[in-house]
Amino acid sequence: NWSGLSQKFKSVYKKLAELLMHVTTLQIMHIDGDENDVIGLNGNLPTLWLFPAGSKGLFHQHYWYFQGEIPSIEDLVQWANKYVTYPFSDAPIQHTSNQAEYIGPGDDL
Repeated sequence: NWSGLSQKFKSVYKKLAELLMHVTTLQIMHIDGDENDVIGLNGNLPTLWLFPAGSKGLFHQHYWYFQGEIPSIEDLVQWANKYVTYPFSDAPIQHTSNQAEYIGPGDDL
């Protein structure tokens, strides 16, 4: 039973996940706090939790509770990039060619 604020965040969360789907060092997941026991969950407030790669335990997490206005996708990307181990771009890498060429031992450049 998501609160109204959580319902508003749901569409932003989905857009964020779509925008960053190309980032292989980032996993975006949804956990329903009503259906799961989540340590540190603050009632029905939508929350972003970030666990940087290589960190251990809950003491190395970063979180953002939304108590008022839902932040923009740009704000969310900026916040995540502030705390991740491996910085990322919100734009996928554009390839200029559909073909790849193998260069290996014995190949002349």
